Amino acid sequence: MLESPGNVAWMAWHDTQAVGYMKVTPVEEGAAWIVNGDAKFAVNGAYVLPEYRGTGIARALLGAVMEWAAMEGFVRCSVDFEATNLEACQFWLKHFTPVCRSMVRRLDERVLKSI
Repeated sequence: MLESPGNVAWMAWHDTQAVGYMKVTPVEEGAAWIVNGDAKFAVNGAYVLPEYRGTGIARALLGAVMEWAAMEGFVRCSVDFEATNLEACQFWLKHFTPVCRSMVRRLDERVLKSI
């Protein structure tokens, strides 16, 4: 996960237990034009253990990410989350305003192989 250049992660701990993380990467090729560019980064991984949700851990992780990004000279941040993940929607939409939406359709490879 962190072997690639530009990948950075933050961890949240309670005593000796990892309870959450947030990961950022450079914006990937093929992303929408509005989120492409040198001064942009992407939050593309975040998780907090269910029993620690609602305690401010994700907000603190996001704060650390945004502070780091400002110090590194980034001016824009993209976040990619699944619309069906209601907890993620609630969190991300509280902190960001959508500038674009995308839809991905995955084909069942078994069907493709049968053609």
